[in-house]
Amino acid sequence: MTPGRYDIADHVSGTMFTFSPYGPITYMYADETKIDLTGSRIDIWFRKQDADGRPVKKLSTTSAEIVLTNPTEGEFDIPQLKLSLPAGIYYYDILLTTSDNKPYVFLNGYVCILNKASKSQ
Repeated sequence: MTPGRYDIADHVSGTMFTFSPYGPITYMYADETKIDLTGSRIDIWFRKQDADGRPVKKLSTTSAEIVLTNPTEGEFDIPQLKLSLPAGIYYYDILLTTSDNKPYVFLNGYVCILNKASKSQ
């Protein structure tokens, strides 16, 4: 399974973060067959600069930052959350671990985190 690529729009550190402005994400095979996510775990890892960078943040279904909204139809959502990271370029990947413990990178890309806006701006 080849991961998709999605670069996230620049984000100001400490403000509300919306991963998908289009709503829940559906996980499918290349032929558009939906993948049953029942019993799966989804993690998003943010790493400084690139895929080999040091992990600095993790979001997960196990800590409810990612929600399986309709697992049998391959659907999950990342509700809005406050994302506070130091300014810089971050690589992220979404890792799906299936119920039989097989890991797959589903999506990856980059996000630029900007310094917090000052109150006078």
